[in-house]
Amino acid sequence: MVNGSRYMLHCVGAVIFWFLFFCRGVFPTGLYDLFLLSAVFLLLFGSWSGNFLKEISVILAVLTGFLLLGFISLVMQDVPDLQVASKTMYLYIVPVVSALFLSFSSRDFVEVWVRILGRFLLFQCLMFFVVYLINASGMSFLDFVVYRRSGFLRLQGFMGSPNYFAISLFSSYLVYSLLRKKLSIESNACLEIFVRVGVFLAFSRAAIIAFVFYDVLRIAFFSQLSVIAKGFIGFCVFVLAVFLCANFFFKDATEKIYEKLSITVEYRVQDLVTSGSGRFDIWDEAGEYLGYAKYALIGVGPGQYFGMQGVDNQTHNSYMKLIVEHGVIGFFLYMSWLAFLMYGLITKKMRFEQAAFLSILVFSIGNDVFLTKGFSLFIAAIVFVLVNAGAADEFRSRFAKKI
Repeated sequence: MVNGSRYMLHCVGAVIFWFLFFCRGVFPTGLYDLFLLSAVFLLLFGSWSGNFLKEISVILAVLTGFLLLGFISLVMQDVPDLQVASKTMYLYIVPVVSALFLSFSSRDFVEVWVRILGRFLLFQCLMFFVVYLINASGMSFLDFVVYRRSGFLRLQGFMGSPNYFAISLFSSYLVYSLLRKKLSIESNACLEIFVRVGVFLAFSRAAIIAFVFYDVLRIAFFSQLSVIAKGFIGFCVFVLAVFLCANFFFKDATEKIYEKLSITVEYRVQDLVTSGSGRFDIWDEAGEYLGYAKYALIGVGPGQYFGMQGVDNQTHNSYMKLIVEHGVIGFFLYMSWLAFLMYGLITKKMRFEQAAFLSILVFSIGNDVFLTKGFSLFIAAIVFVLVNAGAADEFRSRFAKKI
């Protein structure tokens, strides 16, 4: 157990960390990065209570090769965009920095860090859910946290983008699920529900599909379904209650709420089978670049695919971005360290963690997940449970008792 002063220090650090993480659309992202790098610096020059095992060594070796290949592919370009390239390469390094940050941390620190995360998740999901309903009713309240386009509404929180908001909610929720040491189904039922509602109101199709995939895997991996079945029924009752409450509080404006929700759902579903918000056009261009031998092997260079696209949008596919910008060699290099993590989870029979990891990989099909801070935190959590297998064993045994 942590002593009083040290516990307070951990709490303050965790609050600052998550505040900067979830408010990156309000504050410059450099503040978050500065805090992360400073924390790693202090840990490296402090007392190491974690274990530096082969998982970290393999990740460092593979990522080093990946970054060197990216530098070579960039040099081969006639007029490379160096600013975009440096930012992209830095974002690929962040998972390693995050993994070091957690792996050298004590279990006491991680426990405090994750408990604070749970409170942040619950608070912001509750707050943004209410904000979304108020804005959908026709009023204006914290209007900048709602994304408006073509008559539909999507929740983007303080992230500046509905997709980034969904990624941050989903990946940080998975971090919380993997690392919390005490599992109380009763006390965490609200978190389970409201995070899913928050992701749904962001209307990120990749995130919604990933969440459904995650829940299906949880059902498949565990034989006793009573808790999950009750949770599903509770969620349905909750959604029904939400609409009844909306009807009560906004009697003169309920049609606006239902109309805007239905318009958003209809648009997102129809767009998924037509253009995918421009994604299909972007993905079609990938084949043109891969037709050249040098591009197929080492790619067009980190961050350079975005500048070459005729569509003013991001790639929205982590795998497509990897193979175009880093070629076949870079793609397999990067995927190899992710495969190594999955191998560690399989060999240690961490089924709960496997479900979470696979769901993130599914999520990555529809968004540039590999270049987000949420993905970095999730990778760091995976490394931590591998390095500290005892914590994961304790978590699984408590979960088994509950179900």
